Amino acid sequence: MNYLVFDFETTVKNAEGVSSYVVGNEMGSPFHPENRAVVLGYKQRGGEVVTGLVKPSLEGITELVGHNIRFDLHYLVKTWPELEEWLHTPDHTVWDTQIVEYLLSGQQHKFATLDELALAYGGTLKDSDVKEFWENGGQTEDLPEEKLIPYLIGDIENTELVYKGQI
Repeated sequence: MNYLVFDFETTVKNAEGVSSYVVGNEMGSPFHPENRAVVLGYKQRGGEVVTGLVKPSLEGITELVGHNIRFDLHYLVKTWPELEEWLHTPDHTVWDTQIVEYLLSGQQHKFATLDELALAYGGTLKDSDVKEFWENGGQTEDLPEEKLIPYLIGDIENTELVYKGQI
């Protein structure tokens, strides 16, 4: 099996009057017309993390892996027709570490955060400065790359670690 772990860092706009775009307590809805991907990161099995906005090749990939992957897929499907085709191929699968953890916990851990799972599977916590920036109303596009890129890489590394542990 050849997998691809991926994650986005996106804008987090949820302006007044557009609550119909927000699902649950999401900070930045993929349905909000002003939200967009700021940076994409991915790692193919055995490879290094790649960051930027260039989408990876899906050739030879049989499984997409992410944490709360439905969020990322909402962004990707709108702008990446090859993904739509990939998703409709019977031997391709999507692995969401959040949903899998819910199932592995006997449906007790409903919305496990990546930080919770990273610690449980031997990973590391992400930079709390970045989280605080968002909690205080900061926008992703205003974060310096030297903060944002390592944060994204940490998400991808932790997601892969959780995925391997769940397998």
